Amino acid sequence: SARVEEVWRRLLDPRELAAIIPGCRSLTQDGPDRYSAQVVIGVAGIRGIYHARVEIRDKAVGKSLRLVGSAFGPLGFGSGSGIVDLQPKADGRTRLAYRYEAQLGGKLAAVGQRMLGSVMRYLIAQFFHSLERRVRPAGHPSWRNWWLRLRRYRRRGGEA
Repeated sequence: SARVEEVWRRLLDPRELAAIIPGCRSLTQDGPDRYSAQVVIGVAGIRGIYHARVEIRDKAVGKSLRLVGSAFGPLGFGSGSGIVDLQPKADGRTRLAYRYEAQLGGKLAAVGQRMLGSVMRYLIAQFFHSLERRVRPAGHPSWRNWWLRLRRYRRRGGEA
């Protein structure tokens, strides 16, 4: 939806990070590319407030970066990292790709690894959907919104 420079700027801006991190209640910059956060995360009906740390590492300006994070709270702890790659497209938009790995422990891990994998994918998807919403030009619906509107239209027999 946006040029690489705009996506890059938003990934590095603490206010933007606070807005796109799922469940973020507060974000404080501790140093260059290091942040502390308080986040609310719910897993399978188990909800808690976590103290998180986020670092941005291995920056290749306008191309890629690594997000490294850890969180701990009354229900357990987790850590992980993800590599974010940005590639300009011919139409001026950005193709964003990512890879991640995560580890969890404590009561959260008792929920089951298969379920936690789904939860991690969901949280990561929320992060990138929030980023997409913030960089999308005003009045420019995403393809998902268009598709949902089309499906609703078809269900109503073609009535608006």
